[in-house]
Amino acid sequence: MTQPLSERYEQQADAAQHSALPVLLKFARAVVWFFYALILVQVLLLLTAFVLRLLGASTDAAFTRWIYRSSDRSMEPFRGIFPATEVGEVSVLDTSLLFAAVVYVVVALVLDFALRWLAGKAASQDRRVRDLRAAAQQAALSEYEAAKQLALQQAAAQQAAQAAAAATAAQAAQAQQRPMPPPT
Repeated sequence: MTQPLSERYEQQADAAQHSALPVLLKFARAVVWFFYALILVQVLLLLTAFVLRLLGASTDAAFTRWIYRSSDRSMEPFRGIFPATEVGEVSVLDTSLLFAAVVYVVVALVLDFALRWLAGKAASQDRRVRDLRAAAQQAALSEYEAAKQLALQQAAAQQAAQAAAAATAAQAAQAQQRPMPPPT
């Protein structure tokens, strides 16, 4: 006997739900979120360092030193691309800081696109599982209705057979009760 359609749909849904893809997608989303957050923090630090340098903030302040130290590592690949221009006695326009922030924003946008793509893939996988489960329920309902219809047909056929048997028995009984005409 072939496997019912509802069971096949249910097996497909289980296979899709328990495959490695959802786990990998969730892990990849977590990794992308981590790097996305890290890059946004670096962009904020770079922009803060740019503003502090432009306004000529004192390096005697602990906060200023912390910002400069924190932004140094992410600034390394961009240091010296553009010359720093003194705008006043203590103010410095460091366009390398701005360029680094822009590059990191572009990287963050690419990661945001990747995150949305992964979220779409995960949602698509969830929709597929949900659709397979709905198809399994629909198939089970159809199979139940078909089995119910078959049972009703069999019951009707059995009743018809019983009625026919009863009619035949009644005719036979009547035939036995009727007197036989004498042979002539």
